[in-house]
Amino acid sequence: MNRFFSLRARMVLAFGGVSTLLLIAAGGISLFETGRLQRETVDAMARQIVEARSAEVGRWLEGHRNEVRILSRFEVFRTGSLAEISAHLQEHHAEINPEQENIFFVDLDGNFITSDARSGSLLKRQYIRDILTGRQSATVSDGLLSLGTGNPIVAVAREILTPSGERRGIIGASVTLQAFSQLTRSMEFGTEGYGAIVDGQGLVVGHPDPALVMRMDTLNAPDWKGVRELGIRMIAGEAGSHDYRTPQGIRRHAIFAPVPDSPNWSVAYLMPQSDIVGPVWRIVGTSMVFVLVAILGVVTTAVVSANYIAAPILGLHRAVAAIDLNDPVISESFAPLVRQRNEIGLLAQAVLGMNERILHDYRHIQDALREKDLLLKEVHHRVKNNLQIVSSILSLQGDTLVDPMAREALRECENRIHAIAAVHECSYKSSDFSRVPMDNYLQELCASLQSGLLETSDAAEVSVSAAGLSLPLEQAISCGFIVTEVVTNSLKYAFPRERSKLGKPAVRIHMGLREDQCILLISDNGVGLGAADSRSQGLGTELVMAFASQLKGSLRVTGEAGVTVEVVFPPDRGASGPGDTRSS
Repeated sequence: MNRFFSLRARMVLAFGGVSTLLLIAAGGISLFETGRLQRETVDAMARQIVEARSAEVGRWLEGHRNEVRILSRFEVFRTGSLAEISAHLQEHHAEINPEQENIFFVDLDGNFITSDARSGSLLKRQYIRDILTGRQSATVSDGLLSLGTGNPIVAVAREILTPSGERRGIIGASVTLQAFSQLTRSMEFGTEGYGAIVDGQGLVVGHPDPALVMRMDTLNAPDWKGVRELGIRMIAGEAGSHDYRTPQGIRRHAIFAPVPDSPNWSVAYLMPQSDIVGPVWRIVGTSMVFVLVAILGVVTTAVVSANYIAAPILGLHRAVAAIDLNDPVISESFAPLVRQRNEIGLLAQAVLGMNERILHDYRHIQDALREKDLLLKEVHHRVKNNLQIVSSILSLQGDTLVDPMAREALRECENRIHAIAAVHECSYKSSDFSRVPMDNYLQELCASLQSGLLETSDAAEVSVSAAGLSLPLEQAISCGFIVTEVVTNSLKYAFPRERSKLGKPAVRIHMGLREDQCILLISDNGVGLGAADSRSQGLGTELVMAFASQLKGSLRVTGEAGVTVEVVFPPDRGASGPGDTRSS
């Protein structure tokens, strides 16, 4: 039995397979939902941190704006000379906020002086031009490099008005970005997360890595896949999350929020994807163990259940297979099956009842077959006897005739009748009445032909080769008629006295199967066919052609060196014989 298609295999596959698929699907959905919830949770918690840090940066900027606002009200800046202002700035330089590099004053021409005694022009700075042209009264610049020290700074500036309300200049503070780096390093969440601050131009102004501060432009970072899209969203003032890749191929997740009251600054929290999916993979590992244990339990249950159901069925199969109609003793293995109080017991009882009915019908059929065989054997025997009587009458009638041609005609009729009678004789002697063993049939037929032509055939050797071939009765009779006509002609005409120099006379008959065709080959080593040979004319030739046509076969006759007659015809289905035969 093919185990895969057995009932046991089908039950295991149906119950265990479907349950396994459901468990896997449920596990997959649970893991997907867990991952989604984990990401949403991480985003929500990180967003709270980012928003808190954004507010902190906003307060930090607001603090520096307030300091500059207070400075803008100092009388010395509103009415004092440039020398007085410079002296005041330098005198109080040591008192400025530690986060500030210096305090600077800018006149209406864009020239500046600082509390650390530096001077120059700031007219190229956009935030200076915005105040001097009146577009803004106070501003916070994007990230800059200090003209004096080259350090990363951000400038907080405000216009100064005279007591009469006229613009006097600009007061401002250069705030270092070290505080931003400290702030971003303190944004801890996960194992390798950190913060970053980006100004309104997409430039990184705060980062734990000093190498990136004022050097990384989020809008122009081709090696950082996805960072440009992140920068565009940040300078647009959006809040949200975005994924990107570092030049080393590490996937990171950014949660960002805008800094309130800033020139489109944003604070971002940057964390590796491993911080998000790490807990998920730990859950996956635990879940996989659970799913595998559950699958093992389901499959084990399915196998045990299938064996419990299939084992009695296999036992019933073995018990049925052990039933022998010739020895109808019910196997003892049926007893426990019949006693079962379930469907198996009902099935076993039904099999027993069916076996009794089959046994009864089998015996009846056997009796009918024996009776049929006896009747068929009797029919064949009586037909053979009746044909023998007809042949004997023809023989007696021939003895009374004086005309040689008439006597010869009756003898040929006797041979043809004997061809039919021999078939029936072989049939009733055989165990299969529907088929004729051709070897025995042709041997007996040729022996009869030789005995009827003793005066012309005593020197000829007739050999038959048809071992293992059997044909239906109708085809056997047709072949017998062909052999009778051809062999009779060979014995009568092929071996005249003057052909002794051609060797010992011989007639050979061969029958066999070649591929899908049956071959009947009759040949002699006689004198062959002459121009007006009597063997090529007459009733015998017509009969050979007629029976070859009845066999639905082809007839070929050659007469160069002796005569060869070949008949090729399709055998009836079920014809048996050797797998190949000689060709002509």
